[in-house]
Amino acid sequence: MFTEALFCKLFVIDIDQEKLEQVMTHILNMQDEFIKRGSRPDGKDNKILVKEYYNKLKVDLRTEFDSIEQELEDLCKKRERMKKSLSKALLKLAGWKIGPWTDNIPKCVICVAPHTSNWDFFLGKLFYNSIGYNAKFLIKKEWFFFPFNLIFGRLGGVPVDRKKNTSVTDQMVQEFERRTTFHLAITPEATRKRAQEWKKGFYYIALNAHAPILLAYLDYEKKEVGLKTVFYPTGNIEEDMHTIRSYYREVTARHPEQFANI
Repeated sequence: MFTEALFCKLFVIDIDQEKLEQVMTHILNMQDEFIKRGSRPDGKDNKILVKEYYNKLKVDLRTEFDSIEQELEDLCKKRERMKKSLSKALLKLAGWKIGPWTDNIPKCVICVAPHTSNWDFFLGKLFYNSIGYNAKFLIKKEWFFFPFNLIFGRLGGVPVDRKKNTSVTDQMVQEFERRTTFHLAITPEATRKRAQEWKKGFYYIALNAHAPILLAYLDYEKKEVGLKTVFYPTGNIEEDMHTIRSYYREVTARHPEQFANI
């Protein structure tokens, strides 16, 4: 994060240098504070207290990290505009067009389909960057070690701890609760192979977080990526899942034989 701030200081024109210096100082102070806290756990002889201490430490660190990240984003608006323009240009160069979309939804689950190719991820990221948003995606916590944690974190990865007593759904609901903005992209097929049944995790996350589901699509025949509709889960999962899947009947996957329509 300090490296990113330094990059902005050196290469982003017209940035508020005084405020950026304050952010960089904030980063260094945060580092010192959490190193000290990490070496002084409460109740060293009590494993339960130590575990609770470090769990709170991780939450506090994530909250502080998000706060600084938002400060950097606010300062580096020009960089974001450049990323937006570059993403649009790359999509156009590849022959793709941007379909319908909607703004002013601070928190949502994005249902991305069809998913039959690794290209879906790159096209989806380019599309979301081109409209000025940063979509998050789930990734195993085991992948979040240096230096990959820096790469995946910047791409939008959200670590999931499957060893926790809490479910992935509950972990993501907690993420929704603690963030002011959160766009979580999930591929319900959960595989690039043909999946007759869709995983329902994305639905339960949206339902329990009281968030809408944005039905995003990648149509390789039209070379168009966009939004079908904004869907609000009712709690009737069978009916809702049938409705959601029906929106993708006319969408062509990169490998159509691997996409199971209803």
